Amino acid sequence: GIRYLGPVDGHNIEYMNRLFRRLADEKEPVIVHVMTRKGKGYPYAEREPERFHGTGPFDLKTGVPLPRDKEALFGKTACAFLSERVKTDKAITVINAAMTSGTGFDAFAKAYPERHFDAGIAEEHTVTMAAGMAKGGLKPYVAVYDTFLQRAYDQIMEDVCFQKLPVVFLCDHAGYVGGDGGSHHGLYGISYLRSIPGLSVICPRSCAELEAVLAWTLTENAGPVAVRYPRAETGEMPPYQGSFVPGRFERLTDGGDACLLAVGSMVPECLEAAKLLREQGIGISVYSASSVRPLDEKLLRALAEKGTPVFTAEENELAGGFGSGVMEWCAEHAGAKLAGVFAFPDAYVSHGARKMRLREYGLDASHMAETIKRKLKK
Repeated sequence: GIRYLGPVDGHNIEYMNRLFRRLADEKEPVIVHVMTRKGKGYPYAEREPERFHGTGPFDLKTGVPLPRDKEALFGKTACAFLSERVKTDKAITVINAAMTSGTGFDAFAKAYPERHFDAGIAEEHTVTMAAGMAKGGLKPYVAVYDTFLQRAYDQIMEDVCFQKLPVVFLCDHAGYVGGDGGSHHGLYGISYLRSIPGLSVICPRSCAELEAVLAWTLTENAGPVAVRYPRAETGEMPPYQGSFVPGRFERLTDGGDACLLAVGSMVPECLEAAKLLREQGIGISVYSASSVRPLDEKLLRALAEKGTPVFTAEENELAGGFGSGVMEWCAEHAGAKLAGVFAFPDAYVSHGARKMRLREYGLDASHMAETIKRKLKK
C-alpha cells in the first residue's frame, strides 16, 4: 500500500524539483529513494568521505588539512592506551557505532582488525553486542559520541547494568561541542546515566587521568562504567599523578571560605575562579570531582561537619546532573547543604564557541567568582 519511486539521482536538482512538485498533490504515502554521492563535485571529499564528514580547515587545492595547534585528544589517548594493553590482554575489544575516526580509534581498528568491531549507526545493537561479549568473558569498550549513546538507554539499563556486566562506555565529545549544533551537545549524559543503577559515571579532567581511569576499568571490581570526556583538554591542568580511586575527589587548591567541586572539563575555569577570589581575600578550595558516581561521601561529610559552603560546576544540564547528585546526598544527611550549582540550563542549547556559551550561562571563571562572592556575602 506504499508507492515507491527510485532510485532517483539526487544531484539532478531540476528533476528533483519537478518530482516533488508532482508528488505534493498525492493522497497516499510515497517513498522516494534518492541516491547521492558524499562530497559530490570535490574529488578529495569523494575519495575520503569520512574525513570530510566533519573537517577542520584544509587547503582547497590539495585537500590536505591545515596545520593546527597540537591538542591533547582524549579519544587518541584512549586508543593508544588500549592499543598497548591489548598486546597482553586478548580479551579487550573495541566497538564503534560508525564513528571510528571521530572517536579516535582508527589506528586501533587498523592495527587490530580482529579486536575491533564497527556496528554501524546502530547504537542499540552496539550496546547489546557489547553485553554479549562481556557475558562471554571479553572486555568490551564501546567508543561512542556522548550524544548518540542516549539512543541506547534501554540497552544500557537492561542488557548491561541489570546483569552487572563489565562493559565500559567511552563517551567522547561530552559537554558543549561548539559548532556541531544543538543535537550534538553532550550536555545530558550525566543526567540520564546517573539514573541507571549500578553504573559508575567518571569524568576525567585530563588525558593523564583518563589513562588512570582506563587502568582501573581493567580491574575485576570495576563493573559497568561510563567514562565521559570532551574531544580535547579544555585548558591548562595541574599534573595528574597516582592511580584512580572511584568515590574520591582530588584536592587541587586549599581555602577555608568555601569549596568548589569541579567536574572534568570545568576544572580550568574553577581554578581561575578560585584565583580571582583569592586576589580579593576569599579562600576557595577546589576539588576535581571526576567520580560523579559514586560520590566522595567522606569529603562531603567532612565539609558538612565544618559547615563549609559547597558549590558544584559541571558541563551538563542542571536537571539531574552532578549538582543534583550532591543535593540528593545533602537531603539525606542532616546539616549538609549545597550553596550553589553551576550548570547549563534545563534547555536545548544552540551552537557557538564554547567560551562564549560559558560566559552566556555564567559558567566562566569571572561569573562563577562573582556569584560565589555574592552568596558568601563577602
